[in-house]
Parts: sequence; structure tokens; C-alpha cells
Amino acid sequence: MSPARQPATRRVVMALFFFPRGGSAYVARHLARLLPAAGWDVTLVQFGQVLVEAMACGLPVVAVDAHGPATIVEQGRTGWLGPPDDLEALAAALVAAVNDPAGRARMGDAGWHTSRARYSLEAVVAGVAGAYEQTRTAHPRGLAAG
Repeated sequence: MSPARQPATRRVVMALFFFPRGGSAYVARHLARLLPAAGWDVTLVQFGQVLVEAMACGLPVVAVDAHGPATIVEQGRTGWLGPPDDLEALAAALVAAVNDPAGRARMGDAGWHTSRARYSLEAVVAGVAGAYEQTRTAHPRGLAAG
């Protein structure tokens, strides 16, 4: 764990994608009221960027196993993932997060390291430069040269 950061033991970030069936919206609406009443600081979001930001702060995350979050969160390593619109699975993930302070600390620490390895400025620049180099070598005369 980085000495510059202190673990937040009663914080969790949830990323939910809202589908037409409305299950996730129902859960989000109720969790936004219930968890803070129990002393939890909860952030509900739809996009993956906040997951990276939370991980960079050493926080574990609870997210749906779909779209962006599925590529960011590693189940059981940096947070908890549940199927979209599966209320029971989401509830189980939240119960696991609430009841496992050591797991939250472990996943928060792993998320902190993962955020730096995958999403730091250096990592992103290297990835973009690698994509440009791969394209350049695959098309040495340029893409328009056909």
C-alpha cells in the first residue's frame, strides 16, 4: 500500500448500466438512500472512468459485468462484478463488500496498483504510441497508398 494514501474503509463506488428493463435503476434509486443511512459514502455512476478514478484512490468497486466496467474491474481482485439487472447478484456483491473489510482493503490496494499499471499517463501514452507504430509498420507507405 502506498504510504501517501490511507484506505477508506466505508466507501465503495458502484457502476451501473441502466437497461430498458429498469432493474438497475430501481436498485440505484434505493441504494442511493439506504447505504448512506447506514454510514456508507456511495457514488452511483454509469461510466467506467469513475471506476479507474476510484481504483486510483485505493477504493474497491462494485460494478456490472458488462461494457466498460467488465474491462476495468477484475472480479475478486479489484472489486465485485455482477450481471446487469441481476438484483440478487448485486445485493450479494454489496453484502460481500460490507462484510469483508480485509477484502475491501486488499481489493482497494490491488486497484491502486492496477490503475497505475494500466491507466497512468505513461501507460496510456505507451499504448497509443504502440498502436501508431503497429499501424505504421503494417502500412509502410501509408493508409491511403492502398
